[in-house]
Amino acid sequence: MATSSKILLVAAVRQELAPFLATLNGDGRVEVLLTGIGRRRAFEAVTRRLGKERCAAVVSAGFAGGTRPGLRVGDLVVPEEVIDASSGRRWKPAAGPPRDGFAPSGLAMTCGGFLVTADRVFSTPRGKGELGARYGAVAVDMETAAVAEAATAAGLPWASIRVILDPLEVPLWGNLLGLMRGVRLASRSLSDGLEKLITERC
Repeated sequence: MATSSKILLVAAVRQELAPFLATLNGDGRVEVLLTGIGRRRAFEAVTRRLGKERCAAVVSAGFAGGTRPGLRVGDLVVPEEVIDASSGRRWKPAAGPPRDGFAPSGLAMTCGGFLVTADRVFSTPRGKGELGARYGAVAVDMETAAVAEAATAAGLPWASIRVILDPLEVPLWGNLLGLMRGVRLASRSLSDGLEKLITERC
């Protein structure tokens, strides 16, 4: 099987990466894979891609919901462990936490803690809070555990960087205008974090 030196950057939908994609400009270090939303789609897409060609590493990136108080829209989360809520399996990324100064100015970054991957959307403060308490998680997404599983099965290192779109206290679907603003802020913050992550890890 052929081997590439690229980082495979995996996200569910283009909106998560829009500002970052605009900065790539043919950067040969990164290949982007959009899988669609959800664990099954992510696992199948990453497994299929890695079956064709190996890469240097896999990065799962995208939006997440906050499951503990204090996180804001645009805050970055780099988990030390990812929990698959459907199976209870746990996945640890290969690399350690990023250096200081990694988060965009004025925003925070949580290095460490648990990210839980769920098989459905948790949109209410109560639902997110209960999920966080059950798993000791700081945030919830719908793809990272699947990406971690596929990368590990292929024998590749992986990392995850997620950005808070809906903090614990904010319902995901409560305010369409606010959600649209949140998407813009969160995607810009994620773009800044990804640029630094790729520079640091390449």
